[in-house]
Amino acid sequence: MITRPLLFIALIVWYVFAVYWYVCQIKNHHCNCRITNQLTTTQTTDSLASPSATATPRFILTDGANTVVDIPDNVAFTPSDATPQLSPAMQQALSKTAGLLKTAPNKTLQLTGYYGKSETNTTMFDNLGLARADAIKQQLIVMGTPDAQITTASQQNDNLPTLANGLLTNALTATLQNRQTPQTQQAPRLVVKDGSETVIDIAENVQFPLSAAKPTLSPDVQNGLKQLAQYLKNHPDRRLSISGNYLNTEKNNTTFANLGLARAHELKQQLELLGANTNQIETGGKLAPNLSLTNNTITGGLDWVFMVTAARQQDLTAKARNLYFDSGKALLEVNDDLRTYFRDVKTYLDQNPQSKVLLTGHTDNTGNTATNQTLGLKRANEVKLQLARIGIAKNKITTASKGETQPVQTNDTPEGKKANRRVEMLVQ
Repeated sequence: MITRPLLFIALIVWYVFAVYWYVCQIKNHHCNCRITNQLTTTQTTDSLASPSATATPRFILTDGANTVVDIPDNVAFTPSDATPQLSPAMQQALSKTAGLLKTAPNKTLQLTGYYGKSETNTTMFDNLGLARADAIKQQLIVMGTPDAQITTASQQNDNLPTLANGLLTNALTATLQNRQTPQTQQAPRLVVKDGSETVIDIAENVQFPLSAAKPTLSPDVQNGLKQLAQYLKNHPDRRLSISGNYLNTEKNNTTFANLGLARAHELKQQLELLGANTNQIETGGKLAPNLSLTNNTITGGLDWVFMVTAARQQDLTAKARNLYFDSGKALLEVNDDLRTYFRDVKTYLDQNPQSKVLLTGHTDNTGNTATNQTLGLKRANEVKLQLARIGIAKNKITTASKGETQPVQTNDTPEGKKANRRVEMLVQ
């Protein structure tokens, strides 16, 4: 009597085990035990990954409704650095972009570089974003893209994604646009630059009714003028020239010699009301037949030119400035002071088109004479390259090398060697 129930229970246990083995092992279906293992494995894997690391965002470039480039990769940068890290896939993407621009001269490409507030800028540019955009621009130029088809811009982004290897990604965007023609030309933006530095850049602009001197100022333009006035207050070594333009069909109902001068004076008064020093602003006026005119309203109609003061001009041209290098190196380290100096030189050259820059490279006596002669020229050419990148024409820059032949201090001490490793930059 006892044996039969035991046999029945054993048969049930055997049946359950057989079903489990068939379903979970032979057919490889998901059973509760396997789900547990998968979750455990996933949790273990996730716990090893850095919580701040992110997957590489895709690099996508579109031309209207058409996708030109779409790859699961992107440009990467070391924090506080502007040298791009390009995978083979990204290099191919840039090559494809360059090929498109070469065959479509009606297209332009805007590159926008991004940077974080905590990053250190050691480049010639006003910020790392501009330097990063320009680095990609130079890659495209090497690939055959005309310089005029590429523009650069920058924007601060304190939340740039960080890859597992510590590199920053998604620090660059590229936008294709149709080149504007006289028929599609939009109203001019309000852009004021001081050398290589953009002081204001606004989509709107000052407007003047025909034959009127009093401007119409939108809220954005008013804010831009506030920024401009503050910039003048922060840079007392600067002068701003405002030149007003006018059409030959306009009537001058003011007491000024011409309507352009009256318009420039109105903007000078606006800046003075915002706190700018009147001695930093000069005005002028000129006839300009190609002003942007819509519905009897002129948009823009003003030329803004920053100039350095006479005292600063004397500082820039009185003697050469020494730029120093590490031993055996031709890489120029840039700090805020040097960046300001280069900006001032750019402004001065814009103000004095006949002026030029002479760069002479020097070394210490480490190594042989021929090697040092070459190294001195490399250093001079490095400075020339950096000056060209901020907009100084290469034909305004002359380079030479004296190698180790003209030390300014003894080469018997580390301090003397350091003083001799230099490029003398003379503004003439």
